[in-house]
Amino acid sequence: MCADRFLAGNYPDSPEGLTQEIQKIIDKNQVSGKELLMIDFTDLHYSATLDVEWEFDGVYQKEIKSGKHNTDIHFGYDYQEFDKHFDNLMNEAKYGVRLRTPFIDELISLGKTSLIEYCKKHTFYHYKPFSKTCDCHTCQTTGKITCSNCGGKGKKTCWGCGGSGNESYQVPVYDNKGTIRNYQTQYRPCSACFGSGKNKCGDCGGSGNIACQECGGQGIFTHIIKVSAIAEPYYGVYIDESYHLTDLQKFLNEKGMDFCAKKIDFKLMEHYQTKDNNYQFIYDGKDTQTHLVLMLRNKVYDCYAFSAPPYPYIRPKIFDDLFFDEWGFLKNSFDEKGNIKKVQATLFFHKYMEQPALDKALKDIAKQYNAQMAVFFACEGFISYEMAKNIGNALSHILGAISPRYSKFAWIIFSIPAIVITFIISEYYFQNAFNVIEIIIALFAGLFYSSIYTILIGLLALSMSRLYTYWVNQKIPKEYRLTPDNKTAMRYCIIAVAIAFALGVVYGFLANNEQLPMISSDYYSFLMKIKNVYSSMK
Repeated sequence: MCADRFLAGNYPDSPEGLTQEIQKIIDKNQVSGKELLMIDFTDLHYSATLDVEWEFDGVYQKEIKSGKHNTDIHFGYDYQEFDKHFDNLMNEAKYGVRLRTPFIDELISLGKTSLIEYCKKHTFYHYKPFSKTCDCHTCQTTGKITCSNCGGKGKKTCWGCGGSGNESYQVPVYDNKGTIRNYQTQYRPCSACFGSGKNKCGDCGGSGNIACQECGGQGIFTHIIKVSAIAEPYYGVYIDESYHLTDLQKFLNEKGMDFCAKKIDFKLMEHYQTKDNNYQFIYDGKDTQTHLVLMLRNKVYDCYAFSAPPYPYIRPKIFDDLFFDEWGFLKNSFDEKGNIKKVQATLFFHKYMEQPALDKALKDIAKQYNAQMAVFFACEGFISYEMAKNIGNALSHILGAISPRYSKFAWIIFSIPAIVITFIISEYYFQNAFNVIEIIIALFAGLFYSSIYTILIGLLALSMSRLYTYWVNQKIPKEYRLTPDNKTAMRYCIIAVAIAFALGVVYGFLANNEQLPMISSDYYSFLMKIKNVYSSMK
């Protein structure tokens, strides 16, 4: 979305200059910019005070590493000194006057610029990290734990001989003629364990222990803490009630102190400590509010601005009147469900392409920006939120009609067979399920085959939908095309298939109990033939 053109202030410092900028904004949007006239203006000089309360505090980051990772400041097992050092640093970060003095001196030297450069929470000092050592209680600092595979023995029963230490083999027995008459079983030491009946454990290598997973085999942990000193600003702008500028005061307090510093020439007047961990700066500034009285087609508008060049903080809702008749045409073009015919949408689209504000909004909506805010920013705030919402919603539907995200026709056409097939499959299995086991089998089989068909049909629907949206989008410029999105259609398809599956289950149960006629198995056999043909094609 476009940035506020008035922030840069690249226009003459005069009421006429501001009027010319507003003329540029409304030009060619149902009206010529030159039709907007400034019929009067008044200036009000006022003083403003900006207070900044800096609050100091300490923050820390804690990191735990396996093994020895000692920092330069290391306390080992002296946890009391470790905690004491931590408390001292946090206390100094919050209350240490000497620590914060360089930062405060910089704020003083920068003057008004500090409101811009340090408008958010700021870390002004990093302490050196410090550490302590902690034992791993899982392995008792050894870094090893008992191997669960062998129970700590280091050996396991031989897989070759089953622990006997011997392996059998067959020896032929010959008669006196040298002919094999039979075979005799004999034994020899097992070749896998060499007769011991045990094999070395593969997990621990025979030691009976493995590395502790908690500490990574290190036996200890190193706790490292990094403390930093931060300062966070809280500001407030105050304008004397005698000026009757409560709207301007509210506006400035919402925009941020960096914005205030850019628009009002504040000067540092005084600074002092308010609390043990707070320091206050007070800035005074002088500025001018300009009240413009504008006229467009015999209607008068009030615009209030401040700063130099004038920045409008109360912007008249000119576009509400410019789009009033257009909104009436749009409302009459939509049906009760919020849909619009493609022919009408195309006419509106080409019409709005020639209006800079609506053209910008259309492009931003195509980029998936919020429709209401796209219109609001395209009109530079010279429109009410309600009208921006109405126009934004209408533009979204217009884009949806000329640049559909998916093909409804493709998804409906392909969803129907998916629904019918799912119903037939689930009904067939459950009408033939007569006990608990068969019901469970029917459930899984029905889900499996229904899912296969749904996925295949869904892929076809997705392909056809994408081809359709690609073909349609070629007719409009690229910057107005909506990003294809089949997720919504896919979700509706899945819901419909799920309902069909549930109805098939219910029908199958009723048919099983002879309360409804059974569906012929020919349908199911036909579906299975299709599946088999598809499988053979693979």
